[in-house]
Amino acid sequence: ADLVSAVVMDPRTGKVIAMANTPSYDPAEYYKVTDASHFNNAIISKPFEPGSTVKTFTMSAAIDTNAAKATDTFYNTDSIRINDYVIGNATKGRTGTISFQTAMEWSLNTGFVTLGMRMGDGNSINPKARATIYDYFHNKFGLGTATGVELAGETGGRIVPPEQADGNAVRYSNMTFGQGMDSTMLQVATGFSSLVNGGDYYTPTVIAGTMNNGTYQPSVAPVPSRGAVISPETSRAIRAMMSEARASSIGSLDKKGYEIGGKTGTAQIPEAGGYSDSETIASYLGYGGADTPEYVIMVSAYGQDKVFQGARDASPIFTDLSNWMLDYLKIQPKG
Repeated sequence: ADLVSAVVMDPRTGKVIAMANTPSYDPAEYYKVTDASHFNNAIISKPFEPGSTVKTFTMSAAIDTNAAKATDTFYNTDSIRINDYVIGNATKGRTGTISFQTAMEWSLNTGFVTLGMRMGDGNSINPKARATIYDYFHNKFGLGTATGVELAGETGGRIVPPEQADGNAVRYSNMTFGQGMDSTMLQVATGFSSLVNGGDYYTPTVIAGTMNNGTYQPSVAPVPSRGAVISPETSRAIRAMMSEARASSIGSLDKKGYEIGGKTGTAQIPEAGGYSDSETIASYLGYGGADTPEYVIMVSAYGQDKVFQGARDASPIFTDLSNWMLDYLKIQPKG
């Protein structure tokens, strides 16, 4: 890979426990850096189309608006038409009547476009559906807008409002599976933290406290900066979906006695006239803990002219970090 990034957060407070990018540099020998991009913190300064990790946000919005739940079903034909645009699934063959839980486990784009429709009139990505998606993604989950973390160089990304000409049904259908929008990793990890912590959005922070005349003063206890963005019931439901999805695929790699859940992402990269066939960004977004989520981890990997996959290339990094975090935080297994 040419760029790998990872961020670890405490979803209960918004505290950024760690963030790192590679390639990096030695601050004591900064003058040896030949590529100025190595000075940038890609986690806060490099917006991208996050891809299928955003399906967790779409599912949460659908559950929270009573548009659908995990066990509800739809008829999957591996493709779906929005106006004159046909959207297909990367994984073929899960056709017929299936649940949205199955759509999550197999990352089926058709299922999440269908969820977008059900947040409208049920048959199209109509103005109501687009307004609902924008409200949850942008206003509640903070995607496409700077988080306010206390670091220089943060950029906001962009989600096109539905009232603009290019905020149309095609764009919003793509947004249901994380394309057609720009967000940073920190935005995604912060919004995801609200999905799994019971529904509260906390502004991310890298400051644990301050020094005053040689005395350390811890920061005041954080309070949700946007209030409850989803209900506690929705949060429990989305955690259950992600935990079940991970258990059905690679859960055997996790330490026993914990609840670990997550979602892969394999994002296409825009180019003139469409998307590149020769490059993708792989990512994995997940959480872990015992009785409650105690950390959130997001990993991404990119290589010029390389096709990376979330399950193959980002998920193993998440697994290593997750298992290490359980030991590092001394989290006791359930029961």
